[in-house]
Amino acid sequence: MKLLELLLRESTLSPWFLLFMASVSGLSNTLLLTVINMAMQRSSQESGFFYLVLFIIVLGLYLLSQRYFLATTIREVDTILHKIRLRIVNKIQNAELLSLEQIGRS
Repeated sequence: MKLLELLLRESTLSPWFLLFMASVSGLSNTLLLTVINMAMQRSSQESGFFYLVLFIIVLGLYLLSQRYFLATTIREVDTILHKIRLRIVNKIQNAELLSLEQIGRS
């Protein structure tokens, strides 16, 4: 729970937007499985071209939404970690040398 609180406190992105993008990715994944099942259930006389086009469209939507969601969250977590590291470095720079020597080797 503390990790989630940290991410929400430090993040510059809207959590609702990230939830929306994750939902689009999950929904497109479900649609992909649905299209595959529909294509498998069609009779042998029906043309499979419609299902092929639908599969390509849904696959493109899935890949784009998944890639955007993952890239955005990775970039945001990296930015949050960088901010935390900078705060730690600033605290070390402002600390007294004697108190740092008492800590010992890490």
